Amino acid sequence: MLTACSWSDLPTLFKNISRVNTFVFSTRLREITALLRMRTLSEALAALSQEAAGWSGGTWSGGTKIGESLHDFNERFAARLLSPDTLVMILSDGWDTGEPELVARELRAIQWRGRQLVWLNPLLGVENYEPRTRGMAAALPFIDVFAPSHNLESLLALEHCLGVVRRGRRGPARRHGVEVKCPSIC
Repeated sequence: MLTACSWSDLPTLFKNISRVNTFVFSTRLREITALLRMRTLSEALAALSQEAAGWSGGTWSGGTKIGESLHDFNERFAARLLSPDTLVMILSDGWDTGEPELVARELRAIQWRGRQLVWLNPLLGVENYEPRTRGMAAALPFIDVFAPSHNLESLLALEHCLGVVRRGRRGPARRHGVEVKCPSIC
């Protein structure tokens, strides 16, 4: 996604967002916020490559452990980063090698603390895709916006989704009678 626009244009994407923290996960959660704040795209990519090279010990092999990574996020970062004004965005295909109950439990905690939970799934752009994997199926009840992320057009369509602002208490949009629909661009 970073290569789809120039690095200098990225701040305009977040002009109304006061703070962005970014994490990656496979078998473990890693915060990469500082790496993405480099002055240039080249510097950021070099720092990410160097950092990824040091992630040994099976960190990037053995399947995706979404539930465990979300649990780690909730234990270490959620109290400091999540509030009723926080939008949480997850980019994943939902293929989890762990227990689906853990995914559900951790997403429930994130959903309750934050304003909106957005899940971007690149497979939603594939014709006839249905979210049937155990991890994705466990996640669906806690997602406010479930949108494709397979091409630039699908990412640009997120403006509509993210422009829908919920009001009232914390919790998912559907609890407040608001249905958030995101256009699917295939």
